[in-house]
Amino acid sequence: MTHKLRHRPQILVGVLLAVTALVVSACSSSTKKASSSSTSSAATPTSAAASPAATAAATSAPAVTSAPAVTSASAPAASAGSASAAPASTASLLKGKRILVIPYWLDQFGTASSSWIQRDLQAQGASKVDIFNPNKDPSKQLTAVETAIASKQYDAIVWQPIDQTTAPTTIKKIQQAGIAQVVAWDTIPEGVNGLNFSAANVQWTTTFYDAGVAAGNYIKAHPELGPPAIAYSNIFPSEQKCDQVYQSLVDGVKSVLPNVTTVFNGGATSQAQADTKMTDFLARGIKFNIFAGCGTDFTMGGYAAIKAANLAGATNGNADHVYAVSLDASPPELQYLWDPTASMSQSVLFGPETAAGVATKLVDNELTGVTKIDAAAVGIVPLTTLDKNCATGRSGILGQFAGVSGFSVPACSS
Repeated sequence: MTHKLRHRPQILVGVLLAVTALVVSACSSSTKKASSSSTSSAATPTSAAASPAATAAATSAPAVTSAPAVTSASAPAASAGSASAAPASTASLLKGKRILVIPYWLDQFGTASSSWIQRDLQAQGASKVDIFNPNKDPSKQLTAVETAIASKQYDAIVWQPIDQTTAPTTIKKIQQAGIAQVVAWDTIPEGVNGLNFSAANVQWTTTFYDAGVAAGNYIKAHPELGPPAIAYSNIFPSEQKCDQVYQSLVDGVKSVLPNVTTVFNGGATSQAQADTKMTDFLARGIKFNIFAGCGTDFTMGGYAAIKAANLAGATNGNADHVYAVSLDASPPELQYLWDPTASMSQSVLFGPETAAGVATKLVDNELTGVTKIDAAAVGIVPLTTLDKNCATGRSGILGQFAGVSGFSVPACSS
């Protein structure tokens, strides 16, 4: 097979304002969610001096009636592997501003993207950038937002909604408090019931399409693997994003092999549970030859079960039994992607540095008055599909995890 680094067509980042149109560019030339079963809830926002991973140490959510306990810290000097020193024109752009970042949870992507948002905003002069990890608990996230509003400690909140049903109400609460916000990596539509806001979005409906086409072509070229059958490691409870990601895989495979079927679409709450659910499914003896997961932990959990069943092998980079696809292109996924003896064949890079750049630009626009806090502004985060060609893929993503504590991009296999 010929391996290439393929970029999706939506590489431009567009910002749609109420009256005018802007272009939001990503902060890097290169690009919910899933939590490691070892990640625990962080109750207290970490200060700028702490790494995002450190937030996993806290154990309880802040009370609604009191402000989150935070420690202020000045922005650190730029160094190798961190956000580069901001030019004089932007170094004081957000001078004195205080921002709260609330990811879905601190999985591989959440940790890295939060780290980049923190560093990018600090480089522009923000006096405080705190990170709070609700760990997929909507009540903890709501408490953190309400506490932040009551405390009057923050000028902006960057958050990824856990509960999409109540998210519009929360968005309104933040706006009514006069606080800028960016809703990140979600699918909440603009303009419903007159609700407009700044959003950093991803085109989830096409996430796995290219990978699906590649999978379809591979199965077609290897009839000994049988008819196309998909096993998908999903999230529980189900979410629109992960359902869209799944459908994009089906659409891609179907464009090559219309007879594709799905034999497993099981939801899990953690990597460990995804492993267990796939193990139970494999015990039923139902054959499949395409596997994917919605995010690092669901991919890695399901793939671990497939590997334990001796179905994750490859010969010279060619899958022997199951053609596997992953989302996030995080270091653990890349380890398998670039291993010629592993069947991980495609990984879609949702780059944390690039995603952070889109979110940061939207924050800039609100805090500097370019965008009103109740105006529609959308930045699109581009995705890149990587294959097993490490020589071309690795060079393009080294910067995405640079400076993130505990992360390193794996080396190419010899």
